[in-house]
Amino acid sequence: MIINDLIRAIYEKIQFPTSSRFGYDKKLWGFWCDGIYSLNDEDLGRFNEADIRKFINDKGYLELKIDYGQENLGHNIYRLILYFGRKSLSRNAKELDLRVCIPDFAEEPDKISIDTENLVVEIFLK
Repeated sequence: MIINDLIRAIYEKIQFPTSSRFGYDKKLWGFWCDGIYSLNDEDLGRFNEADIRKFINDKGYLELKIDYGQENLGHNIYRLILYFGRKSLSRNAKELDLRVCIPDFAEEPDKISIDTENLVVEIFLK
């Protein structure tokens, strides 16, 4: 459940209202999240956690889908890419809680990127 806990914590961090969580970058104000899904629309609870942890250790990232939107502009399905840094890779390999690796986006706004043109959200874990 380590990966599911991480994804749930990320969802809670970027769920509406997100404007205050991204510092002062006005282009990010008004965003909200309605869900995070696997690439094949499976419920995240059906993941084989061991396989995903191995993939993360091998590749250094995890790609998901996110139902993301901006006030008055509607929702789109974005790609969500979680990049694992040194600390999160180490904790993943040891099967330790990854939630401590989620940055505070207000303090570190460069740790999240939202590309509204290409519909990609990137999060850089510690």
